[in-house]
Amino acid sequence: MTGRARQVIVAEYTTLPPLAEAVVKVLVERFESDDSDLQADYVVEPTENFKERYYLQMASTLVNINQSPICAIRLLNPFLTEVKLRQDAVIGSAEKIERVVSVLSSKENDKEESNFFAVRRVVTSQPDTFTESFLNLKK
Repeated sequence: MTGRARQVIVAEYTTLPPLAEAVVKVLVERFESDDSDLQADYVVEPTENFKERYYLQMASTLVNINQSPICAIRLLNPFLTEVKLRQDAVIGSAEKIERVVSVLSSKENDKEESNFFAVRRVVTSQPDTFTESFLNLKK
């Protein structure tokens, strides 16, 4: 991944029901130079503060910040109590990826007309330390 990390902010007040998954609207911090950047794919991941405060699970999500000012991410509430996210809360960070290698699936379910989630392979500049550590343990 390249460039500096950007804040990911909740776009609107959201309540996550217990034991549920939700698609949450977020805003990714933008800079003036983004308007001329044709390669505007970023991976959104939770911040440590988000993990400590909310105990929710956030799926790492690939977003294009030039397609829309509002992006969508998935959150999972695995607990028996509802969780409220306030508008403008910083819940994640976004880092630019080098390039999308291929699109594996353009939709999760072709019958869902409003489903715009896609599965992509991406290239990052940082090594995957978890995978490297796991492979070293197997040796």
